[in-house]
Amino acid sequence: MPDQTLPYVSEREYRPAAGLQPKAAATAFGSGLLAVAAVAAAVVAWHLSGLPVIIGVAGVAQGLALGWMLRAAFRRAKLRSRASATVVCVLLAIGANVLTHAALYVRQVYAVRSGVRGDLAGREDESGAAALILNLSERPFEFYDTFVLRPETGRGGLVGFLLSKQGMTVGGKPTRPLGAFVVNGALLIGLTYLTARSQVRRPFCDDCGNWFGPPANATVVPAEHHARLAAAVEAGDPAAAVALNREVAGQDLGAGCAVAQVHRCPGCGHTFADVVVIISGNPDRPVSRLVRVSTAMVQALKSEPVVTVAEQGETPPPRPLND
Repeated sequence: MPDQTLPYVSEREYRPAAGLQPKAAATAFGSGLLAVAAVAAAVVAWHLSGLPVIIGVAGVAQGLALGWMLRAAFRRAKLRSRASATVVCVLLAIGANVLTHAALYVRQVYAVRSGVRGDLAGREDESGAAALILNLSERPFEFYDTFVLRPETGRGGLVGFLLSKQGMTVGGKPTRPLGAFVVNGALLIGLTYLTARSQVRRPFCDDCGNWFGPPANATVVPAEHHARLAAAVEAGDPAAAVALNREVAGQDLGAGCAVAQVHRCPGCGHTFADVVVIISGNPDRPVSRLVRVSTAMVQALKSEPVVTVAEQGETPPPRPLND
């Protein structure tokens, strides 16, 4: 069994940015506000369209969309602090959920006003009708809270709307928006975080200010050799990498493999490498630190195994003569 204490030089190890990066976090948060408005508007438009409303679907769609937009915001702001990114994701996801339901509350207020006005059409001369119409026109929110929400829930505003059964229908039945608020909110927060966090986990070059691109697979070996491959990468040992490549040449990978990945900075060309284990049906599992490697090490990882004639135990076939 290979020694599990893998040698490495700490100065070569990639380390994410320390601290909270408040300036980058504020920049990303500002960009994220536009994304919040966009995803909230999309769900409100869905409600206005008359299409069936399915609790949970909106949260999934908003979470994925907001997460992808925050990835771009983090990339532009060069935000690498995982703590700050988590705070930004959670705050903006909560904001998107609240803004969505606040907009639905506003929609309901004006829908009630339009309905009452329609009922009073042609009856303006009746006693009290003029005052009611004036109230609807000048104070529609106060009217809705006083005559619709408070008699039913005892609360006005957004809280009263979430508790009322008169603000939303699901499957043709009156439903409190509070259920959708909780379910969609949980999905929105979780998916926003899961989608956006991968950006801040990518390596960033502090020398030239560029994000590293997607990693390229350099060496693939059977999973049982992952410790040796990780040891070679962390030690920066080209000879060990070449020897392992030659030893496992032709072996069946089976259901899993260990992969040495190379990450290259697009600006200054600095190169890092790490090792992950890939088992069919399971997430990739890192088994080494991300360390800076030399050009010789990259070439060693990419090298094809060479088998000599003596190792094959046979003579090469004769070369055909040209006619």
